[in-house]
Amino acid sequence: MAFLRVVGGLLVCVAWLGTPGMAMDASPIAKIIQMIADLQAKILAEGVESQKVYEEFAEYCEHRSKDLQYEIKTGKDEKAELEAAIAKYRSSRAGPGASRRRRHRHRHQP
Repeated sequence: MAFLRVVGGLLVCVAWLGTPGMAMDASPIAKIIQMIADLQAKILAEGVESQKVYEEFAEYCEHRSKDLQYEIKTGKDEKAELEAAIAKYRSSRAGPGASRRRRHRHRHQP
């Protein structure tokens, strides 16, 4: 914002110093002012492009965050289901007759 004020002030000074009979294009001060104005336009265009890139990246981050949150949630659900299946399996192995089955299995293994 301060840069724009400086450029505006320089433009006013050049307009005030210039004489009606002298062409502005031939004045070294006018050339400098034009270069500054061109630079300003370039910087503003780069700012617009940078803002666009930032918004695209922010949107990507939001989508990725939602995807990861979903994956974490489904992973926790899957973990709970697998833990329940393991507990069920262990309890079925530890039920009545489990030690007899183990002894029988050890005797008949080659």
